[in-house]
Amino acid sequence: MKYRVVPVGFNGPANNRLRFAEKDALDFSRLMCGALGPVGEEDVTFLRGPYATTRRLADVLSFLVSESPEVVLLFFSGHGSSQGLGLADGIFRHEWLRAALRAINPHVSLVVLDTCDAASYFQKRAAAVLGAALTPDWQTLLAHATPGTRVMAATHVNQKAREYADRGNGAFTWHLLRAPEFAAGDLDGGRFLSDLAAFEAVETWMQASGALHSPQGFRLGGFPLARSQVYQTIGGAALTGVRWRQREVVVDFEMAGRKYVDTEIALRVENALGQLIDERRVTFSPSEESGTYSTTLPLPVLSIIQDPVTRLLRARGQDAGIAWHIQILDDWDRPLDRTQFGLRQAG
Repeated sequence: MKYRVVPVGFNGPANNRLRFAEKDALDFSRLMCGALGPVGEEDVTFLRGPYATTRRLADVLSFLVSESPEVVLLFFSGHGSSQGLGLADGIFRHEWLRAALRAINPHVSLVVLDTCDAASYFQKRAAAVLGAALTPDWQTLLAHATPGTRVMAATHVNQKAREYADRGNGAFTWHLLRAPEFAAGDLDGGRFLSDLAAFEAVETWMQASGALHSPQGFRLGGFPLARSQVYQTIGGAALTGVRWRQREVVVDFEMAGRKYVDTEIALRVENALGQLIDERRVTFSPSEESGTYSTTLPLPVLSIIQDPVTRLLRARGQDAGIAWHIQILDDWDRPLDRTQFGLRQAG
C-alpha cells in the first residue's frame, strides 16, 4: 500500500512574516516518518520556505497522479485566505488542490490546514465528492477506513490563526503534534489514534487554553493518524554506562524504535531517609531508528548542600549518604529500560 505525505510550510513575505509555519511543517513530517507515524522518510515530500511554490506543489501533486497512492496526507502551515494557500510565489487555490486530489483518486486522504480562514477549503460543496512500506497493522486500519477525503482546519471561516511564541509552533499544530502523546487511542485496542480522536483532543485543549480561534473538521473518523502512547510504550532503550564528573554526569544509552519521539533521561537524588532532594531531566529525541547516544545532566550540588536532612545528619556526625538514580522514561514517566542505575554515596 502506497502512503504519501506532503508537508508544506511557508512563513510568508518579509512584510507579513510568520515565525513558525515552516517549523510546523518540519515537525509534522517528523511525526509522520518517526516511530509514531506510518511512513518512512522516502514517503515524505517536504516543501518549505522559498521551495514551497505553487509550481513545486503542482509538480508534486502531478507526480502523485501518476503514482496513484492509496493514501495521501497533505499538511500546510502558513498564510491562508478564502481563496487558497499562501505560497512563496502566490496563492495555490483551494479548487486546484481539490481537483488534484480528485485526479490522484486515493482510497483515503486527509488535508490538514493550519492557516487563517482554513475552513473555507470545504465550504464549497466540491469538497464533498473527493475520493480518497506500511506495516500490516497500518495496512489493515487504512483498508477499513471509510473512503474519501477528510479535512482538519485550524480556523473557521473569517478567523485568524495564531502562533504560540513561547512554544515554537502555530497553536493548532502545537496541540496536534501532542495528540499522539496524550490523547487516548481509539483504534485497534487503543494502539492507534484516529483523525477524529486527535481532532477532538486538539479542539478541547485549544478551548481550555483560551485560544482565539477554534478548529473545524470535515468527514473525520476512522483514519489512523498515528500511534498513541497513552496505553503503550513505544520502542525501547537501555542504559549502557554512567560517567561521573565534578558537577555533571554523562549517561550513555542505546535506543531503538523511538525516532522523533521525546525521551527523558532522569536523574533523581535522594537523601539518607529516601526523601527526594532534587530531580534533573534532559529531553532527547533521536533522529534515527536506532543508535547509541550520550547526554549530560548537571548535578544538583547546591540542592544537596541545602537539604535540611543532610545538613542535620552531618551536624550530628551520622551517615548522610546521598542516593543517585538514573532512568530512561517516556512522556508518561514509564521506564523504557527495566534496569535503573543507582549509586549510594556515603556522607
